[in-house]
Amino acid sequence: MDSTDLSQVSITEESLFSDHRTASSAQIASWVRDSVSAADANDLYRDHLRFVLSAVNQVMAAFGVSDLLISSGGHDRYFGDDQYKMFRSSPYFAHLCSLSGPYHLLHFSTSYDPMLIVYQNQDYWHKVPDYSAHPHYQCLSQSYEICQVDQLDLRFGAYGQRLGSKRRVFVGDHHDVMMNVDYMQINPSEIVGALSMIRTRKTSWEVSCLVEATRIAVSGHRAVADRFSSSDLISERDLYYIYESAIHQIPEQFPYSPIIAMNEHTSYLHYDHRSTTRLSQRRTLLVDAGAKHGHYGSDITRTYLMNMPHHTRGYDVYKNLLTQLDSVQQSLCAQVVAGGCFLKLTQSCQQMIVAALKDCGCLVGAPDVDRSTALARIFFPHGLGHMLGVCVHDANPFKASAPWRSDTDVSQILQKGHVFTIEPGIYFIKSQLDLALDELKSYVDQALFSELMAFGGMRIEDNIVISSEGSPANLTRLCEDES
Repeated sequence: MDSTDLSQVSITEESLFSDHRTASSAQIASWVRDSVSAADANDLYRDHLRFVLSAVNQVMAAFGVSDLLISSGGHDRYFGDDQYKMFRSSPYFAHLCSLSGPYHLLHFSTSYDPMLIVYQNQDYWHKVPDYSAHPHYQCLSQSYEICQVDQLDLRFGAYGQRLGSKRRVFVGDHHDVMMNVDYMQINPSEIVGALSMIRTRKTSWEVSCLVEATRIAVSGHRAVADRFSSSDLISERDLYYIYESAIHQIPEQFPYSPIIAMNEHTSYLHYDHRSTTRLSQRRTLLVDAGAKHGHYGSDITRTYLMNMPHHTRGYDVYKNLLTQLDSVQQSLCAQVVAGGCFLKLTQSCQQMIVAALKDCGCLVGAPDVDRSTALARIFFPHGLGHMLGVCVHDANPFKASAPWRSDTDVSQILQKGHVFTIEPGIYFIKSQLDLALDELKSYVDQALFSELMAFGGMRIEDNIVISSEGSPANLTRLCEDES
């Protein structure tokens, strides 16, 4: 079948997820209280593999694929240097196999059991991992035929005569494309889209990993907040090291580079400078940082205001706004239910932010609905949240990423097993106000805006799971309550 001919595709989201199961509220609560035991984790992982492998088989059958090869990825060097960049497994591989490391392969066939080809090179420069000691290696060996190779070019001979005669597809990066002459179709969009769609609803095992990743990150946030409120001189760089030490992870393990910003720096959405200047005049702190468990990463943001003995108007307004933003955020989290609409949550958030800004005196007058939405974007220029999983911004079911969906199918309906962030924010960014239309600027108290720029911005972000009952489980708040 031609890769662009979708007229014969016989697959739907309903069929793809017909055997999908996600965690219940009771399971999530128990995982928050106590870490998942090794035996329970193996049972959960076995169920996870059963579902994802069945889904992959459906995709292959629907698109006439006889062979599907998925690579974990490889090493990249910095340009003009002999040093390698930090390695991170391909999300398409990580979702199907919990082993870490470069150059592994998964081979799926319509005629044979799936094969995991583990690259374990003989290397006197580095310590070679003992992949058989991986906690889920036994589960993997029950689901995959495992073949270990010690040379890169031997990986593509590992599946021997298994290759079928129909459509052969390779999913991976450029490291393996040139070495792979048997796979003529590289990353076809409809196959990549279908594999992405499978990731959008998390299994119970994936949720258990995200619970543990959230628990780890909460400990780091607590440590940073405690040090910020002390009377010592402290820098953003110091707070970064405190976070790193508290979660017992190194940068190679982070799901993303932590944002730790003070004062006016909190208004930069992806601030990454980590100033070394130790400040005595600390007004605000924003910490956007997560942690990983397995391949799965949490994503949490908290904003803090330093107690000041002599209050200014800006201080009082910022404090009021921060309290209201927390109420807005928790209200939005509570509204998350299966069958709900993420777009409506975003619209509700914009309305509540405008109401808070008016209540605090940042906005004056009575703008209509359209102007209210435009005003909200001045102070809240990013989205309400994103999916979580093996990528910190995981596969998005609300985009037409699957080939069986029309381009206009963006209803944004929430489903059981969706895991995502809810992260409203309010920022005082001069360029945002400068670019606004004059009629919108007339609603803004610009003197107060200028005063609040010294405090920067604020954001509050929690990790939310829609449980098997269809109700929300706020992993971040649950972990905070237990810690």
